[in-house]
Amino acid sequence: LWNLPLQTVKPTALLCNIVVVTGACWVFYQSGHLKWKAVFPLLASGIPMAFLGAYWRISDATSLAVLGISLVVAGLSLLLPAGNANETIQEPKASPAHYLLGGATGLLSGMVGIGGGIFLAPILYKTRWGNGKHIAAASSVFIFFNSIAGLGGQFARNHNLPFAFALPLMFVVLLGGQLGSRWAIRKSAGQVLRQITGALVAYAGINLLIQL
Repeated sequence: LWNLPLQTVKPTALLCNIVVVTGACWVFYQSGHLKWKAVFPLLASGIPMAFLGAYWRISDATSLAVLGISLVVAGLSLLLPAGNANETIQEPKASPAHYLLGGATGLLSGMVGIGGGIFLAPILYKTRWGNGKHIAAASSVFIFFNSIAGLGGQFARNHNLPFAFALPLMFVVLLGGQLGSRWAIRKSAGQVLRQITGALVAYAGINLLIQL
């Protein structure tokens, strides 16, 4: 929205991701909603692919096009009814298919410079992988490790990170993330919140495509 250069936007977004989900991961872990065994396949394939995606040199136009299309698809998937994921009876379980899901999502998130949770969460909702809190916890830890991997890939390529620019934003998202994660473990992931998020994500994607 502010027409910042991608060389600033990508690492700034990843730095903010790391800050905000560090607290979220801890809160979800303490509440018992983070199921490490079920999340492992997503991380095992997602982390190296996020690094490769961030290290891969693609043009700004291509990066914006991929990001815009991805955000529109993710936003629309959040707007569509997903059923009541909180009624899922079984605990989340690991599956071989989750290695493919983690790798594909990690590569895409590394290419466009985001943590990947906005891509992962709708798929987990659609497949009824777990309840809303399980999915929020899985997305948080996925974002945390993928953001570190993506930041490493960008640093290996450019050897420059905009810490001075990102610092005030990191402070703000730390506060917001702590409030949000504590609210999430006490409240169910409501349909209205998903629709608001979906609308904002889709709008951001459409705006990027219009700029192109």
